[in-house]
Amino acid sequence: MTATKAKIWGQYFTPAPLANDIISATRHFFEEGVSVALEPAFGKGAFYEALKVAEIPVDEFCGVEIDPTLVADRVACGAQLECADFTDIPPRKQCDLIITNPPYTRHHLIPKEQKERMASQVKEELGITVNRLSGLHCYFVFLADKWLKENGIAVWLLPAEFLDVNYGKELKSYFVHNVQLLRVHVYNTENSSLFDGATVSSCVVVYRKKKANPGETVLFTYGESMAAPDTRQTVACEALADDFKWTKIFAKNPAVNGDSGKLSDYFFIKRGIATGYNDYFILTKEEMEERNLPYECFTPILVNKRDVYNKIMENDTAGLPLTKKCKYVLDTDLSLNEIELKFPKLYAYLQYGEELGVRQRYLVKKRKIWYKQEVRTPAPYYCTYIARNGDNGFFRFIWNKSNVIVTNNFLMLYPKPVLLCALERGKITSEEVYCALSDIGTETFLTESRQYAEGLSKLEPSELGNIAFRLAL
Repeated sequence: MTATKAKIWGQYFTPAPLANDIISATRHFFEEGVSVALEPAFGKGAFYEALKVAEIPVDEFCGVEIDPTLVADRVACGAQLECADFTDIPPRKQCDLIITNPPYTRHHLIPKEQKERMASQVKEELGITVNRLSGLHCYFVFLADKWLKENGIAVWLLPAEFLDVNYGKELKSYFVHNVQLLRVHVYNTENSSLFDGATVSSCVVVYRKKKANPGETVLFTYGESMAAPDTRQTVACEALADDFKWTKIFAKNPAVNGDSGKLSDYFFIKRGIATGYNDYFILTKEEMEERNLPYECFTPILVNKRDVYNKIMENDTAGLPLTKKCKYVLDTDLSLNEIELKFPKLYAYLQYGEELGVRQRYLVKKRKIWYKQEVRTPAPYYCTYIARNGDNGFFRFIWNKSNVIVTNNFLMLYPKPVLLCALERGKITSEEVYCALSDIGTETFLTESRQYAEGLSKLEPSELGNIAFRLAL
């Protein structure tokens, strides 16, 4: 299986121990026996085998699999296999149990025609408008609704990111309003991923096809095993808003009240620039001197946190940022004719970029001037966008006293008027602001960040803005 095929078809096969753990944790919902079971992304048949290991009686097991090689390999396994695209076929059976690990195909890899067809189906069948950033696994859940009998049980092994991100709102709304949500288990993947070649964190969602009654609760669990979780939390179904980060249920510190202060009260938060092709647009000092390129058409830039000596960015005597390796990003609004006349070496470099196809890259071709970057002025504070457990300081703030901007590996914090006024009047110093930022603890960051496998966490601008924070102004 090639990497391209794995990404396009979302083929991340369920390990047998994981399938066995899920069956062990959910068997009480169906252990008396199943008339018809369905695995809509059959793959290598992990759940089919796990049901047999658990000796759960199943009269008829149906599997749908798009990959003909997998179907050929398993044709004699005992299940009724159909080689087809599950999203494009009508129900063959009404099922008592749906259990599967649907394909993890990101939205940009789904063909436009297929995405439009699936979205139309979901809208017609459920009245749900699917977010355009939804991965293929979301469509699988929605389109499986018509396959499941009333009071039937569904068990889905899903990427846990939907619990927190915007595209997950429709999926969470479906679980709360269309069915009876029974249990959500989030796997602890801090030290390792459950799947080879994927850093995505994972969860299991279990529901019954019936409308939930008022006052019903949902069991949320967390740990390396669903059958033997580390933590358990019962939550009222009515409390599960679709715009709420469900992973906050497991936070060690409760969510802050809306009036207790947050970073967005004091800062405008923006992502650093995305050049569209760092290897071409960003050069070291040595590379610029070798090509004799003009510094006035470039801007100092911090590419990643490894380039920072410490947490305070100073200028050197020449006014350049003190970093381990000073880098520069091409950024000018001069026309090509002006560049050709004034800077022939840069003009030649732009011609080289044309030959490389830089101008046709996704982000670059959207620009009016293809070598002009997004407008970003240096901000006084930067925060790392991505962190891994074990990093020194996990998420880090940098106090920027230099003229350097940053790539989208960082978030940029610009003081709002209320803070600017306090700084100008001497009610607080820039150093005091930096110290207050640095005092934000890891657990507070984790409350708002998105969790992935192997201890990976990410913060979007709006999520950083929600971090609890208060200054005495």
